Amino acid sequence: MLWEDVDLDAGRITVNHAVRLEGRRAVTTDDLKTARSRRTLDVPADVVAMLRRLRIAQAARRLAATSWTDDRLVFASRKGTQLDPANVRRELARVCEVADVPVVLPNELRHSVASIMSEQGVPLEQIADQLGHTNTRMLEQTYRHRPAPSVSVGATVMQAVLGTLTR
Repeated sequence: MLWEDVDLDAGRITVNHAVRLEGRRAVTTDDLKTARSRRTLDVPADVVAMLRRLRIAQAARRLAATSWTDDRLVFASRKGTQLDPANVRRELARVCEVADVPVVLPNELRHSVASIMSEQGVPLEQIADQLGHTNTRMLEQTYRHRPAPSVSVGATVMQAVLGTLTR
């Protein structure tokens, strides 16, 4: 993500870029998978506040660094380069361990978002828009996972039925 895609005053992020691996090197590109991938997302106020703090901290790191490669990057290494995907996975695993939650991979966060939004009653079409999908098919087949509490509803229903039969 580039700072030019972030509007902190409006609380919006426009998805105009993606990160692709070229060999073993991560590069930012404006070549997105589909036209629907390009979208503008409203961002929660807490995230806007975190991004404001990040921008200030990043500016200070840039001034202190002997060299900084790309000042457009929102999430950059200590030298201002694109983050290495393996390092991102390791850091996410470390954060999960510290938080005492199951370790997830970065792409699994999309699945979690889809599942949580679905569980909260957000229509599949809106979730697809949020994730940049052209329709809900991929979302229904791949991304949406029902959390464990919704699986237990069958036992509750059957207990009610059996309870009426045994009275």
